[in-house]
Amino acid sequence: MKIIKGSYRYCLIVRGIVFKIPRFGSLLYEFYRSLKYFAGFKFRLALILLREGYEDLWGGYNENRTEAYCWKKTKANFLAPVYFGCGLINIQKHERGDVPSNIEIRKVRKRWVEITEGELYKINMHCFSKNNFRIRDGSLRLIDYGDKGFEKEQKQIPFTEIIIKWHKELQNQCEVKRLTN
Repeated sequence: MKIIKGSYRYCLIVRGIVFKIPRFGSLLYEFYRSLKYFAGFKFRLALILLREGYEDLWGGYNENRTEAYCWKKTKANFLAPVYFGCGLINIQKHERGDVPSNIEIRKVRKRWVEITEGELYKINMHCFSKNNFRIRDGSLRLIDYGDKGFEKEQKQIPFTEIIIKWHKELQNQCEVKRLTN
């Protein structure tokens, strides 16, 4: 069993299965921290802390929800399969494999930008962190592809929308052999 703390979720890996849950603890922690500011009548500071905790919780909830929806709509071979998903929990296949190099990720991103006619530039490029991918059986697998839900406020396109729209074209560009050309 292994526990990984992500930006908005905790991942519990047990025997080839990944359980992803939103980070509820940060909301509770920020609530606890805000109590002293409420007691001191510093409401603005207290509300800022509560908002940070809420954003962590809401971000994790949305990442689970959008990841499950994206898998359900596409069943794309380059995505880690979601066995069960809702906002509170995602149960996925644990994709084993090597973490790709930055050069391999850059080559994939370049090809995906061309395929999506530049739409890919409108996403948060954090999605292309090499830790979100694994190389297995000669091709890339995307293991973390949920959206936190704040993209449209930041004038970005949610990554899952790009995947849903272009998944048939994108899956042909995930072979590792093509990455080294």
